[in-house]
Amino acid sequence: MRVDEFFDVLDNPLLILSLLTLFLISGDIQQKLLDMTARFSALESKVENLSVSSAIVDKVIIYNEDAITRGSNRIFKSNLLSEYNAAKRSTASGLTLIKCMLVGVSLPSQVVIASHIVKHAWQGLGIHSLLSINVDDAGNGLLLFKPIEWALDNSKLCFIYKQGFQTFTMRILDPALKAKKLISILTDPHTDGLKKFAGDLSHEVWAEVGQAIGQTTFGELEGHWLKFDGLKRPFKRALCFHARRARAYALQKEWISQDDVTFDDFWSEGDYKANVEGWLATL
Repeated sequence: MRVDEFFDVLDNPLLILSLLTLFLISGDIQQKLLDMTARFSALESKVENLSVSSAIVDKVIIYNEDAITRGSNRIFKSNLLSEYNAAKRSTASGLTLIKCMLVGVSLPSQVVIASHIVKHAWQGLGIHSLLSINVDDAGNGLLLFKPIEWALDNSKLCFIYKQGFQTFTMRILDPALKAKKLISILTDPHTDGLKKFAGDLSHEVWAEVGQAIGQTTFGELEGHWLKFDGLKRPFKRALCFHARRARAYALQKEWISQDDVTFDDFWSEGDYKANVEGWLATL
């Protein structure tokens, strides 16, 4: 454009207005494109966060071999015995016997495990504070025969709260578990942890276990309820959390169908269902 043509443009108000409008529209479009880019970036970040949190829930907060209670926590076990007023007696040979809360028979203390329901390993993920649970509180623990504790920790069974009876009944999730004898988990262990556990048991302990448990299968215990000597009960919210995570795992493994396991009123201690759902929604 020549200089004289440029000054002609400046003398034409309509042309100037058209150019300004075009410029403003272009600027508006540019801003909109920038806004859309920012939104896409934020959405991408949310999707990324969602996949990370989904991995945390589905891979980290899962009841499998990694969640099994390992080692001995004598203080926790002593606390459970005291809080639950658990029956304890000794044999003539000096073995201490403790009653398993599901089987309901007294077994050597070496094979009755103080099992955490919501696990130590998940501290730092916000689960304990979300459910208002101190990990070593008695309400977060059960005294169970080792094979039952193993099955619980591997999502093979769960406990469902029955409102009418105000108790917790056992529900098998892994159908392959039903025909298994309880004692077979120890006599034919298939994991290193179980092999070591069984290998550390004395002949005396084996004899007492065999006499008390016999040929009982897991299937024979289906529908049995947890038994307590005192008034103390485990937290419903803790067992509900376990049951829901175990159910998700069982669905993943195709052990059960979608409508197979339902829950009556597991959350009635407080609005913990809303807390958990709210927490999951923010992940």
